[in-house]
Amino acid sequence: MENSLPDFVTPNSKLLLLAPCVGHTLGISGWSATHANAELFAPDAIHEKVTINGIVGKPQSIGVLAAQMPNHVQIHVPPPNKFHEVWLRVKQGETTFWIVGDTFLNFETVEGNFIKKFLLGLYGIKPGLRLHKLFRLGLTDKQKFKEWAITLFDSANRQVLLPCHRVSTTQRTVTTS
Repeated sequence: MENSLPDFVTPNSKLLLLAPCVGHTLGISGWSATHANAELFAPDAIHEKVTINGIVGKPQSIGVLAAQMPNHVQIHVPPPNKFHEVWLRVKQGETTFWIVGDTFLNFETVEGNFIKKFLLGLYGIKPGLRLHKLFRLGLTDKQKFKEWAITLFDSANRQVLLPCHRVSTTQRTVTTS
């Protein structure tokens, strides 16, 4: 794990570890074991899951992490969903970077034979920027999410989406099928 860190991060560095959703918690135990000064943050709804995965100590609330962020970094929690996503928004000049979990996928191409492409297509894994099918199924109020997301993305600034899966994009059209 140490070899994957930049030079300025040492075992004594204080790391703020974020479990950004219910599906992205497995690496947390390795990071927290390597860095004794690490603090763990997770949505309240997944605290028990994170603890079950071998994390030492109790995760802190997302609100505690948000209070520690500089002004140009904001934490956003989408309206209620079964995956308990957390997004980060980082503003740098006229550009806003969105770091999202499994909400969006952006594949330039999908490799493989017909059967593989068909099976991936069942999960909504196709070329283009898409709202992830499983995330969409996990939304408890799709209309509320849509309204929330539309008001959140500021059309005046340049937006860069950094999804956990595949490539970043500045595309403004999202496919939901």
